[in-house]
Amino acid sequence: MSAPAGLFNLVADQGSTFSRTVVWRDPAKVPINLGGYTARMQIRPTTSSSTVIKELTTENGGITLGGDNGQIVLYISDEDMINITEDKYMYDLELLGPDASTYVYKLLYGNFVVRSEVTR
Repeated sequence: MSAPAGLFNLVADQGSTFSRTVVWRDPAKVPINLGGYTARMQIRPTTSSSTVIKELTTENGGITLGGDNGQIVLYISDEDMINITEDKYMYDLELLGPDASTYVYKLLYGNFVVRSEVTR
């Protein structure tokens, strides 16, 4: 199942709820069973920055995994999005297999662009 991470740029609006669903599939396009997996994602100003703008995990409710249908739902509330300033950030999304010490999959990476809110 190990393959290079896919480039997928995300765009979010400041002050609006951010929710995106992706599906992890094998090369035959069959959804991967995510039973026993956990996930984590960090948004940073640059890949080398020590500053974390926002962290999503299965433990903090920012990521929900859909079991045997391969669905991964990313979520940031509107209350949290209001505090993320307009800019272009970087992110990556990692899935940790049932034995996280052995299996960590970097699934996606790319830009996380936040557009400024006009209506307040």
